[in-house]
Amino acid sequence: MAAIWLALSLTPPHLQALGANYSVTQFPSEVSSIKGDNITLKCTFSIGAGQPTSAKGAISWFKALREAELVVIPGPRFSLIYPDTFLSSGEGLLVITNVSLEDAGLYTCQVMLWGEGEMRGNGAHLHVYARPSRPLISLQFQTSPESKWTLLCNTNGFFPDSVVLTWYRSGQKLPSSQHGYTDLGGSLQASSSLELLNPDQKASYVCSVEHPSLANPLSTQYYHEPYLQIDPSLIRVLNLLKIVMILAITAGFFTTVCIRRCRKDSSRPLVVVIRNRNSR
Repeated sequence: MAAIWLALSLTPPHLQALGANYSVTQFPSEVSSIKGDNITLKCTFSIGAGQPTSAKGAISWFKALREAELVVIPGPRFSLIYPDTFLSSGEGLLVITNVSLEDAGLYTCQVMLWGEGEMRGNGAHLHVYARPSRPLISLQFQTSPESKWTLLCNTNGFFPDSVVLTWYRSGQKLPSSQHGYTDLGGSLQASSSLELLNPDQKASYVCSVEHPSLANPLSTQYYHEPYLQIDPSLIRVLNLLKIVMILAITAGFFTTVCIRRCRKDSSRPLVVVIRNRNSR
């Protein structure tokens, strides 16, 4: 985040300077955004009775860390918008474009009126979510420890890890097992497996994904066609026949090559060279 620099707090949170005649409010205090979207944080200040001694002022934004603060500096993704004059109540904005997961945190605005002092808002907590991918369903056959057909549903790319995968058949929820993990690239992934108790029956299955980033669940439908399935014992026989055929073809190829070479050698004329021992 090149647009943010480390800085020390100028004023302790919620501290109002003596004689300050205004208040600062941040609303809403909880803001949510989807990764890649744009978000706007608001900072509203209200002038009390009487007029401030000067029309000059400024609005600053800070992001809280554990032991320090980051002051937000305008840059390619961070824009500060504030009124031209501070003689009356107004509003300042912090606009963040192409929000990333690292942008999540507590943002606090600080309003400074020349001659009146500084005052901070109550803070706004930014939550950033990443949507999961549409679920992908695959059919798997397991031979050990026992033979069974299983449907596997996968989704990835979400944040945080509070994702729920659910299986349905004819609108009825089915018992299944769910597993979550992180891949080598740091992306969260989740899968759910469903054992087919009656693989010989034609049926339609739905895998649904729920996540805080989704207004509605994502779902994928799978049509199970028993007549398309092959008996596992037949698969093993076909694999064995395939190996035998490959070996037979290989043996036949080498036999043909050897026969051709032998015929070629037998067709060559025999040349006999007789040397006279007395000749030099």
